[in-house]
Amino acid sequence: MVESTTDFPNTRLELVDRSRAFVPEDMPERLAELIAGSLRERANARVHGGVV
Repeated sequence: MVESTTDFPNTRLELVDRSRAFVPEDMPERLAELIAGSLRERANARVHGGVV
């Protein structure tokens, strides 16, 4: 299991409760929420001149 995101810049680790090895199959709605939230944060950071 990945314990740190230092090897993957501009990332974060999200734990998905009640999911097993394949999140897209186990919890597709939660995965979609996490992806959409990440994209929103990146877009907002660009609009406001932040670092992504």
